[in-house]
Amino acid sequence: MPAYFYWGDDEFRLQEAIHTLRQETLDSDWASFNYDVIPPEASNGPIEALNQAMTPPFGLGQRLVWLQNTSLGQRCSEDILAELERTLPNLPDTSVLLLTSPNKPDGRGKFTKLFKKHGEVREFATIPPWKTDQIRRQVETVARERRISLASETIDLLVDAVGNDTRQLHLELD
Repeated sequence: MPAYFYWGDDEFRLQEAIHTLRQETLDSDWASFNYDVIPPEASNGPIEALNQAMTPPFGLGQRLVWLQNTSLGQRCSEDILAELERTLPNLPDTSVLLLTSPNKPDGRGKFTKLFKKHGEVREFATIPPWKTDQIRRQVETVARERRISLASETIDLLVDAVGNDTRQLHLELD
């Protein structure tokens, strides 16, 4: 699936997912040619991102186009929506389009429905501090990903020590 919409306020997990996507997508020798970051203040950012995503990559690997901190999940004009309807189904397999936002997309909006149909929407929201069972599962998952075996008491101590701070959790496990 060449289109992704990452949203949430857990900046560490979001940046980690972007880094992983970049490593999987780009050839290291051609990354400077095939990696486009479009900042939120770009005047015509969504259209520029779609045009770049339709451009074939230069050299080896794929092209990664990242539209940062977009507000398309909350409000999307009809002309941009029409361009998305035309472009998303036709994205080449050699390109990956990534949109990020700190805000949850409106599930009732046309943009979100269209993007879910042609892409993947992933959440990177911070776990509320009172949901200790979810924080515990997150500690267990991160430890398992790093191939670290932890005793139940150790997991409880980590949950108490780091809470919902994923950056601190990774630092403690290092």
